[in-house]
Amino acid sequence: MDSLNRSKSYGGDMFRVKLFSGKPYAAVNADHLIDFQNGTYLAIFRILWEGQIDLQVLLVHPAEAISLFLPTIKGGRSVKALYKGGFETKDDTGKMHQEKPFCNFSDNQIYAPWFCSSPKDNLLNCSHWKTHATDKAAIQKLLQAELDQTAEEILKRSKSLVYRSKGLITVQQRDNSTTAHYAEIAGSMLPYCKPEGPPPIKTNGYFFQNIWYPLNCRIKHFSKEDILECLNGKTVRIFGDSTSRQVYEVLQKFLKCKSIPLDPPRNSSRLDCRCRINNVTLHFQFHGLPTKGSNVSPISGIHYAANDIDRLEGGPGTIIFLSYWAHFTMTGMDFYKKRLESVRDALDRLLARSPPGTKIYMKGANTRNYSVKTYQLISSDWIALQFEFVLRELYKDYKEFGFIDTWDITQVQPFPDNVHPKAPIISNYIDRLMTYTCET
Repeated sequence: MDSLNRSKSYGGDMFRVKLFSGKPYAAVNADHLIDFQNGTYLAIFRILWEGQIDLQVLLVHPAEAISLFLPTIKGGRSVKALYKGGFETKDDTGKMHQEKPFCNFSDNQIYAPWFCSSPKDNLLNCSHWKTHATDKAAIQKLLQAELDQTAEEILKRSKSLVYRSKGLITVQQRDNSTTAHYAEIAGSMLPYCKPEGPPPIKTNGYFFQNIWYPLNCRIKHFSKEDILECLNGKTVRIFGDSTSRQVYEVLQKFLKCKSIPLDPPRNSSRLDCRCRINNVTLHFQFHGLPTKGSNVSPISGIHYAANDIDRLEGGPGTIIFLSYWAHFTMTGMDFYKKRLESVRDALDRLLARSPPGTKIYMKGANTRNYSVKTYQLISSDWIALQFEFVLRELYKDYKEFGFIDTWDITQVQPFPDNVHPKAPIISNYIDRLMTYTCET
């Protein structure tokens, strides 16, 4: 149905269709979702566990909403200019500074163009740039100005429940005291998961009792002692956004090591921090601009990951974990692709100059919520998915890289969508990382 509740004769909607059970929780996405381009769709599933199974159909974005997202994909929206820079100086000589209308803070070596309006205060110049933040209120105002009432109604339909069955399928249980499922039956016949590069975007696993099970391999579940043994003598360097910082934080709390900000000014622990326990070092660093965060961040704590990778020495004691997506969805596809290429080139240089044994892992995007409906224009699930296609295409030939399919995992998670998934979801990521590191 369209926004006027009329039957549609065209396709292009984005659906999430899953089979699920409540007790114990289990869920799997459709193997295939076929769009006949006439308003009808066909979902094809594998049934992977016993018991009562139901069907849920979620309209993630109607086709009419997706048409509103296209300008973001093609070139980025004008909101990309709405950042706030803080300029400070200790120069009390009263010297006037005459500069061009813009400060150029770009790093052309790694494709990081960045320009700011020059300070209006003539006692300040571009070298006095000290802080950065995103002006979310201004962005929201600008996005709102793009929408008429019809467009607003269209965006309200995103993430709406279309259908939910009750008692649709019953798979007879062989033993009433337990519920068998695919991974339990396949068991040791499946090999441990190993790095193979990013897989195609499709259904690659399922949830059962809050644990994610891949379909083509198995994952070991690690205790604190297992992780300490696995990472003994290693440094885990995490470069990315707050969704990869979650991996750092869950590991840090699980291992009970104290996190220390490496750049003492305000808020910098969000940007650059480290913890050490026994013979294990964890290090998180923000990937560099752009950032959507409204918190005021010191420029001294913002570094481009590609530059820092160029300063690393790899080898058997080095693990690198990367995540690039959440802050790039409003920049346009070309900007995102070139930044990914610069990171890929830095990784190539690292592997070429280092002894064998460096382990490189990455994660993709995950589903998210929209606390402000207009933000879909720059961060919808559909936009994130288009960026995910680019990420996987660029790294598809890097079979030695391990990939965490966070898109597939969060589509059927037992929790509501959130840009920051809950800790049990992150623990599933970590088990996969540890399996890559110590079971292959």
